[in-house]
Amino acid sequence: MENKHNHVMLTSSKLSYLWTTYLSDSMSICIFKHFLQHIEDEEIKAIVTFAMQSSENTLTLFVRFTQRKIFKFHKVLLKLILI
Repeated sequence: MENKHNHVMLTSSKLSYLWTTYLSDSMSICIFKHFLQHIEDEEIKAIVTFAMQSSENTLTLFVRFTQRKIFKFHKVLLKLILI
């Protein structure tokens, strides 16, 4: 059976979840970088480093997803803002 889906239709709740995740992980990375400059305990530093890498991985996946031709996040977001 042939796949005839050329684009992805997302509901407003799915878009808002994606946007919230993007904002949350972006903020978390900034906070983790600040923490890493001041943490002295190596065990805690390892945990914060892991958390920061997890947030960075999520953002990388988000960017890859939004750059795909089947889904242009910025155009959809602009439409939502202009409504």
